Amino acid sequence: MKKILTGFLMVFCIIGSITAQTRGSEQRGQYMQGSGQDLTGIYEIELANGMVADLRGISSNNGIAVVQNSRNGAQTQRWRFERLSTGRYIIINMHSGKAMDVEGGVNQRNNGAKIHQWDVHRGASQQWHIFAGGDGWFGIQNENSKRVLDMSASNFNVVGHQFHQWEETNNTQNKRFRLLRVGEVTSVGPDYSGTYEIHLTNGFVVDLRGISSNNGIAVIQNTRNGGATQRWRFERLSQTDNIYIIINASTGKAIDVNERSRDNGGRLHQWDTHRAASQQWRVTDAGSGFVRLQNVHSGKMMDMSASNFNNAGHQFHQWENNNGQNQQFRLVR
Repeated sequence: MKKILTGFLMVFCIIGSITAQTRGSEQRGQYMQGSGQDLTGIYEIELANGMVADLRGISSNNGIAVVQNSRNGAQTQRWRFERLSTGRYIIINMHSGKAMDVEGGVNQRNNGAKIHQWDVHRGASQQWHIFAGGDGWFGIQNENSKRVLDMSASNFNVVGHQFHQWEETNNTQNKRFRLLRVGEVTSVGPDYSGTYEIHLTNGFVVDLRGISSNNGIAVIQNTRNGGATQRWRFERLSQTDNIYIIINASTGKAIDVNERSRDNGGRLHQWDTHRAASQQWRVTDAGSGFVRLQNVHSGKMMDMSASNFNNAGHQFHQWENNNGQNQQFRLVR
């Protein structure tokens, strides 16, 4: 009788343990099972060793290493998968807002190239193909290099070691990941896609200095005349962010920050559309039908200097947010 009771207690404990583990998994989220589905969402990227993809520290600087680390639930261990029209994904860190990228960008296709975070520009080095690896595991392949996200076998159990890219030679555990969904991504605010005149509160509109299609032509404020140089196409990059490329209807060139400056006073001009972060603008509500335009690369606002606010022909620059009327715009179709 004693043996029967002992056996019963052991079975009970095992069942309880399994139930507790299952509940723990449910509390963390849901593991994805196949690559055919839309994987847009927020995930922990888990390795077979139980560690997850993380940043080395909490800095938002470019170049910070993407490493494996023990799970702690921090935002640096959460990654937003943003699906492109091609079916590829941009993988963006929830803490820093920077994208998983290959060190050296599009010029680096070699085995061993390190993985780090960088400003989101959505180029090929930041695009990742997610493919099924079997049994709920995934491979993550870089669009530019065609190599996969990899943790070196010799450092597979070393906390804090940096990821690199490597050719897909076999279905090994250091190249496979589970995606644990920990949050949803929803559309953010209204969709401003379309062609507009961009009006300032002083009655001027955003224009070009002349009708040239050359790179470097100044973006200025001017008296409204209905010309094509005063019309701008807002091209939305993602349904999960209010980020746009702003393209002139006459020249087909984008509003860009001169020399990718992050400084106050960096001048705005037109340039060939390359869609890098210096050409990306976040549209935010400023109230009363106005919006602000924030450069993704610098974090600064499109701005008309207060001293020249009433001067037609003056060039726009970027400046830190001051909540002033010289940083507010109305989009008129």
